[in-house]
Amino acid sequence: MKITKMRVDGRTIVMERTSKEGQLVYEGIDENKTEEIIFDKKKESFYKSILNKTVRKLNEKEKNKHKIAINKEITELMSAVLHQEKTNLKLHNLKSLDKYALTQLFKHDFQKTISYPPNKNAEHVKFCLADLAIEAIQDIDATNPDWAKLFETLKPYTDWAESYIHFKQTTIQKSIEQNKIQSAHSPRKLVLHKYATAFLEGRVMGYENLAAKYQLADLAESFKVVDLNKDKNANYEIKKILQQHQRNILGKLKTDPELNQYGIEVKKYIERYFPIKSKPKRNKHSRADFLKKELIESTVKQQFKNAVYHYVLEQGKMEAYNLTSPKTKDLQNIRAGEAFSFKFINACAFASNNLKTILNPECEEDILGKNCFIQNLPDSATRPNVVQKMIPFFSDEIQNVNFDEAIWAIRGSIQKIRNEVYHCKKHAWEKILKIKGFEYRPNMKYADTEMKNLMDNDIAKIPVFIEEKLKSSGVVRFYKQEDLQSIWERKQGFSLLTTNAPFVPSFKRVFAKGHDYQTSRNRKYDLALTIFDRLEYGEEKFRARYFLTKLVYYQQFMPWFTTDSSAFREAANFVLHLNKNRQQDAKAFTNIREVEKNELPRDYMSYVQGQIAIHEDATEDTPNHFEKFINQVFIKGFDKYMITSDLVFIQSPENQELEQSEIEEMRFDIQVTPSFLKNKEDYISFWTFCKMLDAKHLSELRNEMIKYNGDLTEEQEIIGLALLGVDSRENDWKQFFSSEQEYEDVMKGYVGDALYEREPYRQSDGKTPVLFRGVEQARKYGTETVIQRLFDANPEFKVSQSNIAEWERQKETIEETIKRRKDLHDAWAENPKKPQSDAFLKEYKACCEAIDAYNWRKNKATLVYVNELHHLLIDILGRLVGYVAIADRDFQCMANQYLKSSGHTERVDSWINTTEKYWKKIGGKTWPKHIEKLHKFMVGENFFVSKRNDRNRIAHLNYLSPKNKYSLLYLFEKLREMLKYDRKLKNAVTKSLIVLLDKHGMCVVFANLKNNKHRLVIASLKPKKLRHLSGKKLNDSYIETNQVSEEYCSIVKALLEM
Repeated sequence: MKITKMRVDGRTIVMERTSKEGQLVYEGIDENKTEEIIFDKKKESFYKSILNKTVRKLNEKEKNKHKIAINKEITELMSAVLHQEKTNLKLHNLKSLDKYALTQLFKHDFQKTISYPPNKNAEHVKFCLADLAIEAIQDIDATNPDWAKLFETLKPYTDWAESYIHFKQTTIQKSIEQNKIQSAHSPRKLVLHKYATAFLEGRVMGYENLAAKYQLADLAESFKVVDLNKDKNANYEIKKILQQHQRNILGKLKTDPELNQYGIEVKKYIERYFPIKSKPKRNKHSRADFLKKELIESTVKQQFKNAVYHYVLEQGKMEAYNLTSPKTKDLQNIRAGEAFSFKFINACAFASNNLKTILNPECEEDILGKNCFIQNLPDSATRPNVVQKMIPFFSDEIQNVNFDEAIWAIRGSIQKIRNEVYHCKKHAWEKILKIKGFEYRPNMKYADTEMKNLMDNDIAKIPVFIEEKLKSSGVVRFYKQEDLQSIWERKQGFSLLTTNAPFVPSFKRVFAKGHDYQTSRNRKYDLALTIFDRLEYGEEKFRARYFLTKLVYYQQFMPWFTTDSSAFREAANFVLHLNKNRQQDAKAFTNIREVEKNELPRDYMSYVQGQIAIHEDATEDTPNHFEKFINQVFIKGFDKYMITSDLVFIQSPENQELEQSEIEEMRFDIQVTPSFLKNKEDYISFWTFCKMLDAKHLSELRNEMIKYNGDLTEEQEIIGLALLGVDSRENDWKQFFSSEQEYEDVMKGYVGDALYEREPYRQSDGKTPVLFRGVEQARKYGTETVIQRLFDANPEFKVSQSNIAEWERQKETIEETIKRRKDLHDAWAENPKKPQSDAFLKEYKACCEAIDAYNWRKNKATLVYVNELHHLLIDILGRLVGYVAIADRDFQCMANQYLKSSGHTERVDSWINTTEKYWKKIGGKTWPKHIEKLHKFMVGENFFVSKRNDRNRIAHLNYLSPKNKYSLLYLFEKLREMLKYDRKLKNAVTKSLIVLLDKHGMCVVFANLKNNKHRLVIASLKPKKLRHLSGKKLNDSYIETNQVSEEYCSIVKALLEM
């Protein structure tokens, strides 16, 4: 039963852990309320738990009204019995049942005799609830029940319930009190401290002696009697043998804390490789290997060492955060702060690589380092090329500013943030994101540079940015100018701040789900929507409508809705009542209260998430009710906003038949007043930093900022400002290429047979180059070299004449195919449960495959694949950088613990200053004594410093350098080696790549690591499947199509291995 994050009397219950005890408290009140909450405030939850154990649940899809009425009647009756409360309940349905039918209303355990001791030393009491209930119900007056007699008849059951509840309450209370942060004097911590001290002092830790004392050889011999052919039953036998072995040496375990800790690690090993709650994943012979003494001993030794390493890191982290007796809130704050820091570290790596791409893509050192930076500054001859590469980040105006000031300001904006967030400590974000000065000349301030003017220009151009978006998206072609102007004249205006609340759904989800709800035939689920009736128009109309609706959603509706308590409360309460009245979802929403007056939306959403988690945790294979509920709230709220704001016209675009010259002359009066204007000079550096990021990194930073600290609103506005102008589509190829020859040289890397000289790579005049999104992104952000190298090594991936010809051929019939699939889908949606003929299903599948084939050919011909590869590369490299950030943090913690144990007062904060090369570079003749000792210790343990080159290769994104000789899989292998001190982290590296490729529509399977000397080898990489028509089958197979093409999977496989 879930207790924490629940609200009682308007207060949220939280778990508070200290080194002395665990306790339940009300959020914001530091007073132990464990007993009050468990024995009083949460008593009702125990009754509900008992009721769930007693009465059978109906299938959620049950529609028989009589069965539903019977289930409701027995549930209300047993609830009245438990509470000993008389009700107005009539029992006609129950009275009509025979003994067998009555018995079947109860769960299996209550159909038979239950025996239990009322208290610890009492004799067992027996009763059978089914028998008692049959007697009570058959003898009762259905219209006017004798409740006293019924309660008396069922007293054995209520006595058991009270006994059971008291037992659970005391058990939970004891469990909570014992769930404390282990003190340094706990038996386990004392053992780990002893071994950690030996580890830091370089002494032998003696794991082999523990294996002998534990009699591991005898245990392994006992396992030989297990018949592994029995699969899951064999795991039970293995567990029993382990338990018996532990009992045999119980005396030793009790008196020897080290041996006891070793026993705990053996137990973890068996639970991991021979779980009793799941089927074996390995074959018989492989499982037999895991029961051999040698493998158990080596693995348990590594587990024990990992526990020691984790203890050292934990102590280092506590010292870094100046914590001696940490509480739960302290640990939660550390985790949240680290997640935020890691997101900034990732953004800094991306921004610094963009600076490197501008200055010198071949540089493989830290471009933010002062010496490296100076060495890569351009001379007068190469400066124009460097400035040309700065234009896509800062617009043409960057050509008119002092170059030296600008480039040093850019470097400073990234370097200052990185140097702060890199350190393992509590960060003062308000100061970090308000950097005033940078290195160039003494006392150089951002406010004194022309970067201030560039930022002012960006602010002044907000209306222009919006106008450009309205024009490039085609919005102005389908809406009257006065209607569009009316949007900006509303009191909500236009906001750079989307929201300060977490959990808000994306527009894409709101738009699609809103249509599903409005057009659903399930009238019991009527959200009373009006604006989501049409999902598709002709392509241009749909894009215009979609873009404008999205703009209103993010820049007007969301900032208002997530701060206006009354509007949010109205929508949330409407949706809550709807769900409570819906049988399938009612249980998940039973205990959820309405939004309280003046309650902030972000607080209510956090509350709802905690409440629904209770239902989710208790039920397997349930839908995500929290996500669905929040989606519905925003769908309902947005629908009403569009209506009350007179913005329904957006749903009906009509071609305005405008000339291009009319569109170019069109202007709008858009007033935007960001709140940061009053402190504008504080944010010039952060604005400069944001200009070096792409839309993805900016959005992720903002989302993480919202989750971490909703008060950083001005910083969120700066990100919003950067997002307005980032990657704006002016389709000006001259921004990225100095000449047509350079354009052709680049395009040769993607298309063959001189196809770049014709459409679709030239505009309708046959001369002007077309700038494709993928080409632009790859060139701007430095992935072009890698992607072109990939295509050069695999020329079959380049666009061929036959690719374009086939795409052109399919253009003639694709609209007809799309319409036919829509007609078939609509016919199926009329009655999804109606059986469909094989001919119908075959035609539907053929339409899907034809549309997919067309889209894939179009994606290849229009270089969408290049764009997808660019984003995949950035995602992969970002994931690698994230793990390096964790290794950097752990290095600081472990290194400083070593220095502390060695009696040194000095501390280190990075790998950089632990090398002889570093100290020589800064003029030192010899290493400082503490650094030399630390280096020898790390080399001796083969930790961190021995992997410095691999660390730098990843952290500096050197994979994108033209000089790179290493594959992405190689980098993942080296990262696994780097993180070998933490088995979970090491294994998570490979899993993260699997998850990332899954997000991009692909399923990867790696070959067995041991069989390949722990190298990552791809066994298969295939498209993910999309299932259609709610699981309809054709020839015993689901109707499925590929999410991406087979060819794209081949391209990605080649990329990973290159």
